[in-house]
Amino acid sequence: VEDPVIGRVLVNTLVYLSGALIITIVGGLLLAIATTTLTNRWGPFFRIIWFLPRATPPVVWAFLWIWAFDPSRYGLLNMIFNQIGLQGRSWLTLYPMAIVILANGILGIPYTMTILSAALSNIPLEILEAAKIDGASGWKTVVKIKIPLIWWPLSFLII
Repeated sequence: VEDPVIGRVLVNTLVYLSGALIITIVGGLLLAIATTTLTNRWGPFFRIIWFLPRATPPVVWAFLWIWAFDPSRYGLLNMIFNQIGLQGRSWLTLYPMAIVILANGILGIPYTMTILSAALSNIPLEILEAAKIDGASGWKTVVKIKIPLIWWPLSFLII
């Protein structure tokens, strides 16, 4: 309790937790909804593509992120910035917390997408057809029917 950095540690933890959680849950939910509404052929294909980062060894994943944020002119973001006429930056030094949040949030999306896709696939088609007959738009169907019906898997992922 008397540690002078405990306040900063708690703030960093809350910032990391909320940022990574938002990216993971929102990204996974959007991808799950998008891939379950596709045809039976394309939905599983895109789920496999989005799951590849999760199946990639962590060392490869780390090297890709280091390359993307490399402060030299060979870093991916600095190459893009140079092409549009902007000055490159030392990303890892300037924005370490944002990069950690982004990397971990994106790495959690495939796991979330997989669980929520399975939950969305288990919603009875009769409920969705009834909503369509009653005139519910795609957005209302998602907000009023799909999300409440997958609340338990969603709350598991949030916790």
